[in-house]
Amino acid sequence: MILLISEDLMMSSTVSAAVREHEGTFRFVKSIQRAQVKLEGLDCQLLLVDLQAGELDWDALPELLASVPRAIAYAQHVNVDVLRRGSGLGFEKVLTRGQFFAGAAEIVATVFE
Repeated sequence: MILLISEDLMMSSTVSAAVREHEGTFRFVKSIQRAQVKLEGLDCQLLLVDLQAGELDWDALPELLASVPRAIAYAQHVNVDVLRRGSGLGFEKVLTRGQFFAGAAEIVATVFE
């Protein structure tokens, strides 16, 4: 399963389409608390986090990251402080939103290799 924490329906649609190509499972939530509920009893291979999600609980993020094998985050390139803050949390990668959007299909494909 691939889980996306975001409020961006366009990004959700992009990731969902990439996951469907591989006949995988995709879940989309708006908060870490909802992510924790979705993860109960499920095998999450990749967590994707929009660091600009309004309901993002930065204090709970490290614990969530510790519960998944891989995690990638993204934020708009102009939000340098947010990107830096995310970089210090242990994500596999922290990308700009444009980099993530352009590479979403490739990122998802790595889960199914």
